[in-house]
Amino acid sequence: MSDGYLRQRQFYEDISGTLTVDSQDTDPVAVPLNTSRDALFQTIFVQRGTITILSPGVPGTTWTLGDDQAGFITQDYPVGVDDPVEIPFDFGAIGRPITEGAAFIIATSAPGAGGLMSFEGYRKLTGVGASANP
Repeated sequence: MSDGYLRQRQFYEDISGTLTVDSQDTDPVAVPLNTSRDALFQTIFVQRGTITILSPGVPGTTWTLGDDQAGFITQDYPVGVDDPVEIPFDFGAIGRPITEGAAFIIATSAPGAGGLMSFEGYRKLTGVGASANP
């Protein structure tokens, strides 16, 4: 049986990777869009991954996945002070699309929270203005 997750990433542009969240600030960390002329017509599809929280931060700090234009694609993941933890997420083989032309981000609600997010996903041309030729 073939892996539907892998098939999507092989057919479209694989953007899987790891983002590092610095515990010193609360600025969102982003997977940037391709800088080609078709960037506004791209959509990122997030398939699955794991948030590994190495420094939980202050009580009540939340970790959120989303995009830099329309908001967030998941509920907040609250984490306590004493529990470094791994939080898996899975949106299926097709994945969860974010806003067309937006970057995929992970954000924390307070400084002091730090960790990693490893994820699988792909980017494809989806807009009417997307060209077949670069």
